[in-house]
Amino acid sequence: MALNELHIFIGARFLVTVHDSRVREVGRVLAGWREAPSRMSDVGALTHQLIDMIVDDYFLVLEHLANDVEAVENIVYQQTGRVPLAEIQRLRHELLLFRRAVAPQRDVLSTMVRRDIPFFQPALVPYFLDVHDHTIRVTEEIDALRELVSALLDAQLSSSSHQLANVMKIMTAWSIILMSMTLVAGIYGMNFAFMPELDLPWGYFAALGFMIAIGSVLVSYFRRREWL
Repeated sequence: MALNELHIFIGARFLVTVHDSRVREVGRVLAGWREAPSRMSDVGALTHQLIDMIVDDYFLVLEHLANDVEAVENIVYQQTGRVPLAEIQRLRHELLLFRRAVAPQRDVLSTMVRRDIPFFQPALVPYFLDVHDHTIRVTEEIDALRELVSALLDAQLSSSSHQLANVMKIMTAWSIILMSMTLVAGIYGMNFAFMPELDLPWGYFAALGFMIAIGSVLVSYFRRREWL
């Protein structure tokens, strides 16, 4: 999403726009004025036409962002893949920038419809009110998307924490199993001169059986606890 700052200066007989790069809506308004100057015969009509086109394009940007949020939502809640946190953070950042661009325009339009501007015909007030309502609607939908993205971020972090906890449980369970078996091996690996079991013909197999029995009991226990 690319944002372009646009300033509009209006007077009784002029409308001046100031912007760093080309604004498509300005070109469209100029083209429409050249084709049918009678439809936009005064500054008020030109101003309304320009702002109306800009606000209409906001809905296209909003639709694009909503589709991105919906795609991320499907992945997070349906667990169809791994969502990078960077993608969620990107959506949060773009929605914040978008809201910062829309909110001032909403405030300006609110001032315009409340004040009596001499070079605006009274008949144009309902049209500016309609544009103002559109900016309010865009702002509300942006806020709704921001809340949804925040919820998705919380859900993703919760899912990651849950997965990490499961991994830690599995690693802990296997560590306990192996440590228990290693304890038996360590006892019989000590270099003492007198260890009766070492002289028994079945001592080696008894030690192995004891380790396997300990491991089997612990594996069964952890599976019942759903740690494995």
